[in-house]
Amino acid sequence: MTRLGSTVRSLVCVALLCAGCTSASDESSPLASSEPATPAVADSTPVDTAPPGTTAPATAWEPTAVDESPQPQESAAVLDAPAVAQDETQSVTSVFPPLGDGTDVARWTVEIIEWFPHDPEAFTQGLEVAGGTMYESTGLWGESSLREVDPATGEVVARAGLADEFFGEGLTVVGDRILQLTWQSGTAFVYDRSSLEVVGEHAYEGEGWGLCLSSDALIMSDGSDRLARRDPETFTLLGTVTVTASGYDGRLDYLNELECVEGLVIANVWQTDHLLVIDPVSGRAVAAIDAGPLVDDVSRNASGDMDVLNGVAFDPDSATLWMTGKLWPRLYRVRIVEVR
Repeated sequence: MTRLGSTVRSLVCVALLCAGCTSASDESSPLASSEPATPAVADSTPVDTAPPGTTAPATAWEPTAVDESPQPQESAAVLDAPAVAQDETQSVTSVFPPLGDGTDVARWTVEIIEWFPHDPEAFTQGLEVAGGTMYESTGLWGESSLREVDPATGEVVARAGLADEFFGEGLTVVGDRILQLTWQSGTAFVYDRSSLEVVGEHAYEGEGWGLCLSSDALIMSDGSDRLARRDPETFTLLGTVTVTASGYDGRLDYLNELECVEGLVIANVWQTDHLLVIDPVSGRAVAAIDAGPLVDDVSRNASGDMDVLNGVAFDPDSATLWMTGKLWPRLYRVRIVEVR
């Protein structure tokens, strides 16, 4: 009887310990709450951003000699959140679903994980997450800025304003520097990442819309159907590529804000609810992302004027994306899923 009593007591202790572990695990995750039931934009103004086996020959580049509904989450550690539970068919190590045979453009959409407050007066032109910090570039004459933002609250932690003659556009982080484009001024500003002070600038020809950093070069858009490749240090133009697509009848021009992810480029297509996923070497669009669920959600929950979808940033800690739009009151964290 003594041995049996001891055994029973041991089993009870183990059960209590297991229950405690489960409870602690649930409470430690800021994503433990339920997801929105329905996954956002209104009229725009005419101003203005790999999975294995998708890389094409580098000769595609044309070299140039030019030198030029639920409540928002309250966790303060949003950017350090653990990976979200994924469908068993989608690996948490990749932000992208499988590409299939890769012949025609794959069709994907977004699934809302959670949303947070966003400054409804921010005319978002670029969004970036680096080292656990979110940076945002905003536009409009006399109102353009570079910001460090707390995504959990929407609070602007630090801000650097542009002179009135500059219209801010896309941005990207290069080491301890931040590069920010301007629309029609032909100037890219270089900021110290820690202080947001301007430490230099680069000149370029044409318009600046979107910017991101790939493994070996900056990728830049100008509102056309072409992407430019530039040196990250000197901003020298290295070449351009024209975007093409097979089995896709959507727009290939108006390429706006960019995000480089896993050897591919995610490009907002201005004045649409879609983004293209592009191989930056060949220019081939391998997938199209329908962000209509975001447009629908923000339209139902906004009280003021809004503009188009714009702003996408990759969160490497959870293999998810942050997305918002110009003058949107919400910032979303989403995962990309196949269209069902």
